Amino acid sequence: MQINRLEEIRLKNELDEEIAIWRPVVNGILTYSEACEMHPRDLAKANILVDRMIKEQKQAANKSRGK
Repeated sequence: MQINRLEEIRLKNELDEEIAIWRPVVNGILTYSEACEMHPRDLAKANILVDRMIKEQKQAANKSRGK
């Protein structure tokens, strides 16, 4: 089965939306219900917060390894 380009783009967008919802949930920032009810802009901010948390955790782990 061959997926045309528009279908591929639509599926990618759906996947991106699901990832945007689940990342803050998995990282303990939001519940699934909260994430589903959020405005896309606020959900994007929550994902930025997740990125920062992950970056800080990696930096802390690198510092502890370096001691």
